[in-house]
Amino acid sequence: MDSLEYRDIVGHFPTGVVVVTSADETTGAMHGVTVNAFTSLSLDPLLALVCISRETQSHDFLTTRPAFAINILARRQVALAERFAGRAPLVSAEFAGVPHTIGVGGAPKLDGCVAWLECRRAATYPGGDHTILIGEVIGAELGDDDDPLVFFTGDYTSLTWG
Repeated sequence: MDSLEYRDIVGHFPTGVVVVTSADETTGAMHGVTVNAFTSLSLDPLLALVCISRETQSHDFLTTRPAFAINILARRQVALAERFAGRAPLVSAEFAGVPHTIGVGGAPKLDGCVAWLECRRAATYPGGDHTILIGEVIGAELGDDDDPLVFFTGDYTSLTWG
């Protein structure tokens, strides 16, 4: 099986869409990347897991900072997902034009998300062409929007409630 066939098959598993963000406390530079490889890992201790492509411009920055935030995007945030995926105008190191606040761990929290998890980097592991980034959850919050952005068969969609 080749990678394209594999990608097509696993693309039939719907996933949420998140933007992983972090900041450098010395320079103030901020980076973020759109990710759909995210999951809750453990309840005791509270751990979350994201996978960051090694080809991402922000890879080295995000996998070496002491803290990061997982911004769970709302359906109406497709344009934001595209910007952090590098398929729309790139986000500056100052996050100019991207409404956000700084969380307890120092990472940017994007405004308007379904939820946020703030994490302290606990471990990183090689994972093929990705790095597995595990964070100890030090803060979590629900937003006002309860309609999450979903990725399925190579496109954005949403949940339908029946």
